[in-house]
Amino acid sequence: MDVKPITKAELVSDLKELGVQPGDILNVKCSMRSLGKVEGGAATLISALLEAVGEEGTIVTDSFIKVYKPSVAEKMPPVDERSASYCGVLANEMLKYPGVERSRHPVQKFAAIGKYAKEFCEKHTDESYAYDILRIMALKGAKNLKIGSDEQIPGVGTTHVAIGMLKLRNLRPYLGVCYMKNGQKTFFRRDWAGICKESFNKFLPYYEKNGDIIARGKVGNADSMLSSMRGTLKTEYDILKKDPSFLDCGDPFCIECQLNWEFSRSTRIGFILRSLLHGKFSKALFVARMFYKKYIELPDGESKLPPDDFGE
Repeated sequence: MDVKPITKAELVSDLKELGVQPGDILNVKCSMRSLGKVEGGAATLISALLEAVGEEGTIVTDSFIKVYKPSVAEKMPPVDERSASYCGVLANEMLKYPGVERSRHPVQKFAAIGKYAKEFCEKHTDESYAYDILRIMALKGAKNLKIGSDEQIPGVGTTHVAIGMLKLRNLRPYLGVCYMKNGQKTFFRRDWAGICKESFNKFLPYYEKNGDIIARGKVGNADSMLSSMRGTLKTEYDILKKDPSFLDCGDPFCIECQLNWEFSRSTRIGFILRSLLHGKFSKALFVARMFYKKYIELPDGESKLPPDDFGE
């Protein structure tokens, strides 16, 4: 039996019921699959979001670029504002939408439409911290809109900002993209800390406790959540300032959490032996190969952030 597609009017109604208001600035994360069959696809969702926030509002979404080894990146065309994103259907539909702006950062590009779109994107360059747009949005009173369950979409985005503000660092592969700078093709190396995806949802009960979650409900068929960006950022910042190891997902075989952070307590040899004893031979081999040449440098992109400030 054919399923009746979800209409734009239904999406607008759902967004308003969730708490989206005219003038809102939204950091949107969406699983289109969980949303259900939408009449007109992702373009209809964008139109519904823009109707819900009105002319004074703004919607922003991730539109990040895949990174490569320098030897590979140098053989590829330089990235620019038209480069495709790996972030899924919504991101790439945003890039085709009338009036879209895209940030100038070589890798962690954001796409935005609405009142503050140009202001956000023009200031986000290779001189910016990778997630600085989210910090600026938080200070403007923006909201996180997650369309999809916590399992389908871990986290809300501001965790990366808290990590940067606290200058927490971890080992990262020497990867990046080539882009044009002053007329020259230039390699830009990824220079910010990553995070294990299993760690994001550890913050959820603290968002609840601190009143950061505005509402939970449904948009289309998707479990959805609206939250305060300033609130989630402050909660994350306070927790990680007290205990950075909160980012440890607890999996003894998670390379990211057990080895790569400055606070990680496992040793390379210990991790390899533990993996071998439990039959995780591929993990042991990967760790045996990964250090020194590829992972030796710690990123310093967090130094691009201003001093701690929540605009209070």
